[in-house]
Amino acid sequence: MRNARKSRILRAVQPHLVQGEQVRLITGAAVGQVSVKRQIGVGIAVAVVSLGQLTAIAQPRTFVLVLSDRRLLFIDPSALGRNGLDTVALALNLSGLGTRPYRGPSLNKRFDLEAYDMPPLRLNFPLSGRSDAEAIRAAVDERR
Repeated sequence: MRNARKSRILRAVQPHLVQGEQVRLITGAAVGQVSVKRQIGVGIAVAVVSLGQLTAIAQPRTFVLVLSDRRLLFIDPSALGRNGLDTVALALNLSGLGTRPYRGPSLNKRFDLEAYDMPPLRLNFPLSGRSDAEAIRAAVDERR
């Protein structure tokens, strides 16, 4: 991630940080998973509309992840261009989180983030974000 984008994200997140909270890492990841039903539906719809000329793939939504020393913040990248008041989509305390490795074939780095009061979130990091994925996983497992 470029430094200009990181500084813009830091400015947007700063009002949401607690006094003394420090940002450790900023990265991007796809959050969630797409059902097979939706993948097939999107593929068929696009193929029919384009008469077989195009192919579409349904993917999970991408968020910017900000890891601080206390919390993991999920930021909606589409809200960063606006005034920045509604940028944080989800904030989770590290002490209440755990990780579970993804069991299955994958070229990217994946793991499930588990919180005590919500269903697991699948985090899918691109190839360039493998080291960031390990840093987030280590921080979550360290605070557990």
